[in-house]
Amino acid sequence: MNKQTTSNMGRDAADFVNDAGASAADAIENVTDRASQAVSSVSGGVANVASKAKAQFDSAADYVREFDFNAMIEDAKQYAKANPVPVLLGALAIGFLAGRSMRHD
Repeated sequence: MNKQTTSNMGRDAADFVNDAGASAADAIENVTDRASQAVSSVSGGVANVASKAKAQFDSAADYVREFDFNAMIEDAKQYAKANPVPVLLGALAIGFLAGRSMRHD
């Protein structure tokens, strides 16, 4: 596998994550809209709680929609280039812990 193929696979994975995020955001909005319609006939405390829940779910949908996986990967690359020693030490620590957890004694 060459560098170009690996790069294309990474780009495809990032596009898939971004598309999945948009679909998830749409699904969250759809559910909250339906719940809001169902609760619209109710009054009092239940309607107040439902309204607050809808606002929270709308906020979550917006966050998922605005999440840019490609930007996050680019930020991680920039950090790794600027701080190679802490990144390598972190990778070693994660590898060590993963190895220890998979070890069968």
